[in-house]
Amino acid sequence: MSTEFRDGPLAWWSDWIPWHRRWRFAPAVRVCMAVDIEQFSRFTHREAVRAQKRLLWMAHRARQHAGIQEGHVVLQRAGDGQLAILPPALDGAAVIPQLQEGIQAALRDTNSELSDHARIRLRVALYQGHVSPGDNGWVGHATTAVHRLLDSTPARQALRDHPPADFVLIVGADIYRDYIRTHPNHIGQNAFHQVNVDTPAKNFTEPAWIYLPTSRQ
Repeated sequence: MSTEFRDGPLAWWSDWIPWHRRWRFAPAVRVCMAVDIEQFSRFTHREAVRAQKRLLWMAHRARQHAGIQEGHVVLQRAGDGQLAILPPALDGAAVIPQLQEGIQAALRDTNSELSDHARIRLRVALYQGHVSPGDNGWVGHATTAVHRLLDSTPARQALRDHPPADFVLIVGADIYRDYIRTHPNHIGQNAFHQVNVDTPAKNFTEPAWIYLPTSRQ
């Protein structure tokens, strides 16, 4: 592909993606899933390499558990984290609880063989909204908001205050309203509590809901 920029929002991918696979990049309402390793900077270089591999495996396993075909997912990787743009038209009421179960199972299996120092703890954020590919990645409020939730003080504080928990899940208002509150038998709306994510420096203020396992299940 030419290194020159082309006009239009599809320049970064349209030259090299086969036509039969371009639906993966079509603008649509999608669930964005962001994950991040807590205190990644504590690891040595070699430990960080292993932690990254474990993160990729756990995120893949969670999506697999939820029945999401990995070939339908678009990934953006960032060292200690990952953004996954999930395929459109998912059955969120079924997929969201299964993602939560998959994350929990993957962490349990991974950490059962690790020392306290090597133990992986994750912040996980889910946000739904209309996104589209731009010149330097995905564009849309959802891709920004999911990282605001992921990096928020409430999410960090929840994990910090509950050492037994392997992860914290924070979800946006649409996810909670459409897939959790209206289908309480799946995860259980009582397992979530509402927080306010307020990041004035980023001009971002929104409600969110947090799920925290009560123990290392």
